[in-house]
Amino acid sequence: MAAAELIRVEIACPDGADYRIDRFDALVCGDEATPKPAPDLYLLACRQLGVEPGRSLAFEDSPTGVTAAK
Repeated sequence: MAAAELIRVEIACPDGADYRIDRFDALVCGDEATPKPAPDLYLLACRQLGVEPGRSLAFEDSPTGVTAAK
């Protein structure tokens, strides 16, 4: 499981307690790739997980994120 976020989780949640970073196999942040709506964050997350993008599933909460996930 991966998270693709605009900002680093360490900045948004310094203690990581609310985010449960330890539950993710990969964490990709906006400064590592072109931000959404470009698909780059998702493609990088898939690469880190060793998963083909066509065999992945994205959960999003914004139209921009949905566009990136397609």
